[in-house]
Amino acid sequence: MNVSGWSEQFLVVLVVLVTIQTGTFNTVNRSPEGNYVAVSSRGNFYLTWEPGQPYWQPHNRAVARRIQNMGWRADGGLWLLVRGGDLYLSKGTGITEEFEEIPVQSRGFGILDVGYRSKEEAWAAGGSRVLLKTTNSGKSWSHDKAADNIAANLYSVKFINDKQGFVLGNDGVLLKYLG
Repeated sequence: MNVSGWSEQFLVVLVVLVTIQTGTFNTVNRSPEGNYVAVSSRGNFYLTWEPGQPYWQPHNRAVARRIQNMGWRADGGLWLLVRGGDLYLSKGTGITEEFEEIPVQSRGFGILDVGYRSKEEAWAAGGSRVLLKTTNSGKSWSHDKAADNIAANLYSVKFINDKQGFVLGNDGVLLKYLG
């Protein structure tokens, strides 16, 4: 049986595993290749699953702070955000437990999401209108002034393709990528 594109067996395994470990999870992100990464509700650990694996693989967090969110880079590696606004990128591609801290200027506000427009360009959004951009695959990030006059927390960055993207914020704030 297929439930909105998800196999029933997959959903049951996910719910059982996460319930046993923590009770709930914060985020689940899927790569274009079909790999998944999920963050536990408390941010103590994360789970990964690759097509063909019989079960989800738990991983301890690689940093001292609790994990806020995780997702996939355009090159197949992972990005990891921790509470307090720090950003980490995995060393190499695929699923790994090795991460490198990347300096960002978030002005002390948490970063909540990262979205990749291409392998080189990505955007990060966070509290108090934090909007950051990289054009070198995440090695360095700079503040983007597009959100400077918007009184909102920015929660989610999504790119449909390399020409169309959006940033969702509180109180109905929706920013559109114009290129």
